[in-house]
Amino acid sequence: MFRKTIVMMLVVLGSACEHGSHVSLGEAGQKTSESLLKVAKDLSASGDLVTASRLYRQALTLDPDNDLATLEYAGLLRKMNQLDEALEVVKICGAKKPDCPKVKVETGSIYLAKHQPREARYFLETVLEKEPENLIILNAMGVSYDLEGRHKQAQLYYEKALRLESSYASAQANKALSLALQGEHAKAISLLEKRVERLDASLKDRENLALVYGLTGQYEKAANLYGEDLSRQDIQRNIAYLQTIRSNIVYDQPEEPETMTLESFLQGGQTFERVLGAPVGKESLSSQEAGARNQFLKKGL
Repeated sequence: MFRKTIVMMLVVLGSACEHGSHVSLGEAGQKTSESLLKVAKDLSASGDLVTASRLYRQALTLDPDNDLATLEYAGLLRKMNQLDEALEVVKICGAKKPDCPKVKVETGSIYLAKHQPREARYFLETVLEKEPENLIILNAMGVSYDLEGRHKQAQLYYEKALRLESSYASAQANKALSLALQGEHAKAISLLEKRVERLDASLKDRENLALVYGLTGQYEKAANLYGEDLSRQDIQRNIAYLQTIRSNIVYDQPEEPETMTLESFLQGGQTFERVLGAPVGKESLSSQEAGARNQFLKKGL
């Protein structure tokens, strides 16, 4: 069906040129680009990021002045962890619209994914000054401070977001994980257990709690949580991974042995994913993905 759709688009474009239709090449290209973008967005939403990115490239070749699509393409590349390319693409948007809040947020998000929290804050803070109640940016600011091990500062941003919207799931999870990184495991577990007990608890909620159980050596509890979603083989692999996490934690300050930065955690070989924008595609554990994964930041930009 997908191939048929693309072929039909190309046929429409070709016939317009061949028969001298009153529709110009530019108009035909723009219409084809719009159709490609629609399919690309659907594929991105379903998790097929590779095909979606290919269609974005084709669409932008036909209509290179589509600034919104260019920005969306940068976000897609970020989700695919193609961060250098994402940064180059978003710079195109920044050159055209340097004061656009969405461009600044995307640029900050890319720097955050590159583990460059200061650079991320440079862009995020300028938007936050004008939009002090922007939940996504408050959440992202929190992650930037967690990357530096400044957990109390990070938690201030999560808490501000939660005062604005108490049900904001991403800020709830990030606050709990920040507490865990700070060594406040009991508080973190309490918050995450409340989320898992909800009727609408997600796989990501269970993954977050399993991760903190793993940090505290409660592997049986972690295995029970994984049991709802994974095969026995994947459970064993993830428990082994949690054991590796716990044994390889890099602590930052000897006087505070229970505190670590998110950056040091990542350098220890962990696979935290802090993503702004969604869906990400590989956001959950499956038989194709071993290892503990967590996503930071609100889904949906």
